[in-house]
Amino acid sequence: MEEGLPIYMKDFEDCLHDHYGGKYYMVSKKMTFADIAILCLLRGYKGSQPDHYHFNESIPLLKALEKRLNEDERIMAFLESERTVGGCKDSFC
Repeated sequence: MEEGLPIYMKDFEDCLHDHYGGKYYMVSKKMTFADIAILCLLRGYKGSQPDHYHFNESIPLLKALEKRLNEDERIMAFLESERTVGGCKDSFC
């Protein structure tokens, strides 16, 4: 959590910033598989280390992306569907 995670999170944060200043998605103005993969990673991080995630101020763009993705109708529908394992709130299971 203290050594490896910050390196990867910085790389992802920088990637998001480099594409339209983080206003849209990881690599495009449209959602791609990269966004779904990042969302899964962030949900796992947030679910397994909620305090660490909450106090991590180095990833504001990723947190904003997570919020936008979680509000996307398609993502919400998937998470509420029977394709997602019941009670699994911290990843896409």
